[in-house]
Amino acid sequence: MAEPRRRRSGIALIVLMVLGVPLSARGETEEWFLRDGEVSRRVLAILDFRELEYGDISDSAMHTILQKPLNHLGFMVDYADPDLPLPDFRPYRAIVIWLYSYQMNEAENFLPWVLDAVDAGVKLILPTGLDAPIGPDGKAHGEKLLEEIHARLGIENAPKDRKLQFDRVRVNYLEPEKFFYETRRFREDAVFALFRAREGADVWQRIESIDDPDVHVVSVVMSDAGFWSLSDNMIYHSFDVMGGGFRMSWNLNPWIMLREVLDCREMPAPDVTTYSGMRGAYSHVDVDGPYNMTEPDVPGPSRFAIDVLLNEVWKKYDFPVTVAPISAEYDPDLDLRFADPDTPVEEAWDKPRPAYLPPHREVANRLREYAAEIFGLPYIQAGCHAYTHPLDWYNLYCGYAIPGYHPTYEMEIRGAVEYLNRHVLPPDKPVEVYQWSGDCKPPVEALAILKEMGLDNINGGDPMYDPHYNSIYYICSLYIQKGEYRQVYASACNENIYTDHWTGFKGAFNNVIFTFEKSESPIRLLPVNIYYHVFPAVAFAGWKAIQNVYEWAKKQELCWITTREYTRAVNDFMDARIGRTADGGWWIEDYKSCRTVRFDLEEGLVDMDASVNVAGFVRHNGSLYVSLLPGERAEIRLTGEMPAEPCLARATGLVRNVEKGDDYWQAECRSWSGGFVELWAPAGNWRGSVTFPGGEPIRSASKRLADGRIRIDVPGGSGEWMGIRLEN
Repeated sequence: MAEPRRRRSGIALIVLMVLGVPLSARGETEEWFLRDGEVSRRVLAILDFRELEYGDISDSAMHTILQKPLNHLGFMVDYADPDLPLPDFRPYRAIVIWLYSYQMNEAENFLPWVLDAVDAGVKLILPTGLDAPIGPDGKAHGEKLLEEIHARLGIENAPKDRKLQFDRVRVNYLEPEKFFYETRRFREDAVFALFRAREGADVWQRIESIDDPDVHVVSVVMSDAGFWSLSDNMIYHSFDVMGGGFRMSWNLNPWIMLREVLDCREMPAPDVTTYSGMRGAYSHVDVDGPYNMTEPDVPGPSRFAIDVLLNEVWKKYDFPVTVAPISAEYDPDLDLRFADPDTPVEEAWDKPRPAYLPPHREVANRLREYAAEIFGLPYIQAGCHAYTHPLDWYNLYCGYAIPGYHPTYEMEIRGAVEYLNRHVLPPDKPVEVYQWSGDCKPPVEALAILKEMGLDNINGGDPMYDPHYNSIYYICSLYIQKGEYRQVYASACNENIYTDHWTGFKGAFNNVIFTFEKSESPIRLLPVNIYYHVFPAVAFAGWKAIQNVYEWAKKQELCWITTREYTRAVNDFMDARIGRTADGGWWIEDYKSCRTVRFDLEEGLVDMDASVNVAGFVRHNGSLYVSLLPGERAEIRLTGEMPAEPCLARATGLVRNVEKGDDYWQAECRSWSGGFVELWAPAGNWRGSVTFPGGEPIRSASKRLADGRIRIDVPGGSGEWMGIRLEN
């Protein structure tokens, strides 16, 4: 994974809480509404786009540090440039301004805009301080306004005659429960701007003289206006000598800080980790190197890597998998050559094909034969992995060169998808998802084509959470917004990263299991995503690692979905609207396929009689997960009582068409590899049955669990919708 660039100059972060009128004072329940009780879930981030290559925000500190916890709490992030007209902050719950430089073309407008936001009821968060912006004239603008903003945050300049000696200081955690989330370390040698607290400020942390504690500066402060932090209090940066790069860890507890500032303690968060009350799981494969030949340690005769995966993995594990070919490899009329960004295309055309490869026509025809068998499996879906596999999407350097062909976004996307649909895939299995290749950094022009085609997309992000990358810092956000378009990130790293681009241990993909386990407890942060390439199957350790990961998944209780169902859930996460009902409940609209909402600090249960379009609920890791039914609007009302009639707790497949009464509950459940449906049900002689599509009901094993749930076994399938019925 790429590490963020470190700068010693003033990095400033302001989170401006753009909210409405508070219903109560800080410290009590506060909700901020747009209209008709709707709660704003949008955050605006202001970045210095001059510091970003191609204006791509994927490596920005805001995107890599703060967007993930914001997404987890149900918030979306838009991005804007301070050198462009400052946007209207009223639609936003928060505005994040994260700048490496305060040089601005219109510096005189910046702090007045901030102060207007404060005066409109905006809360601020400044984890690394705030400076006056510098205009083209080289002068600072708005220093008096800066003092006013600081005063609202509860801080002011410390007396200049009582400075700290930086080698004689210590950190005093006045509210330690809000710190030590992942590390207890703090950079005491940081260059401090000296501030003291004003009356009414809640000091969380301060730096004080070892010789005289009365000589101190504040370093983390919460006030009625918001949150302010000094230097590296939020994220601790340390250099890993063995790992050869910086390692990040959270010092501040991000969940406590964000919930307090955003006033979202009660607000339900749309959740894409959980489906039908159970942790989601999906799998997708980039078909890189399908015709690479196996190494001597692989049992049997030498064969294509795609042959190994087909027979040793996909035929043995009937989980849904989206398989994405590179289109040009399947065209027998082309003459392909390997290429790289440092070689002109013309030189790549002149290179001979590797000696071990037969003529491309023969390779392409064999790959088509494999494709017919692969996509004939009922649990395999189709993706697309570009036409000639771009390695650099901004410059369109590609992994293949074709005589006479110069890459374009149109051909690498629309042309690639149309070729697979017309010539490779079965008529009933067109491409469902576009899987980005290479650096996985598509520009707006590329995303626009997919939007026009109505296709979802995935890849990039590369989340890791293991003993080496032991921080939620390395868990990426759900998506990246580029203009009006969205790129959905994968929920796990593929094996190419674990194996250090196939130069290290070839079985290192086993380590993805650490990420699956650590991102499940104590907080469920990610669904399970088994994501890999085809070429690892050339080595025994490579394909065994893939088998091991699937074997691990078989032992877990998971709700399997397709890759497209995940990408659609993420897109619908961003479109969903949430608000308060007049009687204190919650409504959710436009949620479509994002059919789980999560209450993190709610101790109650769901009032199923008073709720609308709710399938059921379950508690996990202290959170209340509520499963919604398809519909235009759902309403959730809470209670302390268990429901008086059956409702869904959790299931290993998606659930739809629910009907219920005092003495029965029935629905359809999607079955992939077998599993169960668990229902909350009052006392009684309940019996479960399952109906195969077009068949007669059959009695299914069902048993009462210790907490009152009834489990109905569901036989294995290949994505069929099976009828489930419980009756008394």
